[in-house]
Amino acid sequence: MPHEKTRCGNLLIDFYDRLSAVIAHIVPDPSPVADPVRFSPGFALPDLDDGLRDYLAVAGARWVPLGEYAGHPFTMLDLTANPGTQTTKTYASLLIVARAVEHIRRTGRLAGPLFATVDADGEVQRLGDVRKTLARVAEQIGFDETRGNTLIVERGKLAGTVADPIFGREGKLATLIELRDRLGLAEDETMAIGDGANDLDMLEAAGLAIAFNAKPLVREAADTAVNVPYLDTILFLLGISRDEVDAMAEEAAET
Repeated sequence: MPHEKTRCGNLLIDFYDRLSAVIAHIVPDPSPVADPVRFSPGFALPDLDDGLRDYLAVAGARWVPLGEYAGHPFTMLDLTANPGTQTTKTYASLLIVARAVEHIRRTGRLAGPLFATVDADGEVQRLGDVRKTLARVAEQIGFDETRGNTLIVERGKLAGTVADPIFGREGKLATLIELRDRLGLAEDETMAIGDGANDLDMLEAAGLAIAFNAKPLVREAADTAVNVPYLDTILFLLGISRDEVDAMAEEAAET
């Protein structure tokens, strides 16, 4: 038989419609659950627009012909075709982030940290440049501005270091001051939210300092503390009602 060539494709993009169909078959209602007692980001996926296609582009795979046995062709599905990560964890991790984005679109609530600690195998190298990933998420959700770090990637794996300039304690304080001055705000018209020691300077400079599920040191330094898993609780501290939050979420979902 003629020699077959290795075929390449993208398992997430090429089979995106089937993913939604499988989810609908397995999960009765893929919508997010915002109940604080039974939270779930849901299994609904965003529409496959150009931005999402670009984000999922790293989910490459190869079909490698191995030959024949007893008249049957054998083909190996290589799930490590992505040269950046070379790990099958890429697929699940990309879908987790996609689910989180859709959760935020539908509810207006943060699903939790999108950029968890990356393991030694360099899982989700696509998320290595946190600033670029934040920019994609910000564009889809509607954030005005984002700041973040760039993780160093060497030979397709995270090196455990961060590129300069590091966005840490000093950077957070500088950003607060920069935005305050640019927007012409008084100090008492600003608010900062933090959970760790590198937030202390920023919290001290803010008009309202909120500790969010924070360490004791940060709670002591803040004006008030929130110890529930939802950031939108802070809106209530500002006098914004649940009805107003739901109305904003519905308006965002329609646009």
